[in-house]
Amino acid sequence: RSWRALLSRLPDTREGDEVLVYCKRGGMRSGGVAWLLSQGPLQVRVLSGGYKGFRQWALGVWEQQRRLVVLAGRTGAGKTDVLLALRDHRSEQIIDLEGDAHHRGSSFGALGRPAQPTNEQYENLLAAQWGGFDPARPVFIEDEGAHV
Repeated sequence: RSWRALLSRLPDTREGDEVLVYCKRGGMRSGGVAWLLSQGPLQVRVLSGGYKGFRQWALGVWEQQRRLVVLAGRTGAGKTDVLLALRDHRSEQIIDLEGDAHHRGSSFGALGRPAQPTNEQYENLLAAQWGGFDPARPVFIEDEGAHV
């Protein structure tokens, strides 16, 4: 019964969900919290090396080579639609820089978008995507210039 009360306070968390726990260095703090959460109905994992280790990985992942295909064109030409169609209909690997940034600087960026991530959050998101791509396949990306 107490676990149901705890889960009700954690947004979007249900019994059986996977939870990633981390602290700065991945030591006893995260281990203790992970142990406590694992006593309930959650699948708990600890981020090895903590956030500090993750940031080192995120900054180094860019050394992994990928073949990029850059979509270029004028504003409003439908580059983002092509990019998303490549992902949704052809299962291609894409990075949607503007979408991931929840960018409000474009013509349509403010429509229905959540708040923009911090620079560090944005870098982490892009690094996680880049690191998860199959290096044998191309990555499609929209030419956004230096404004994203």
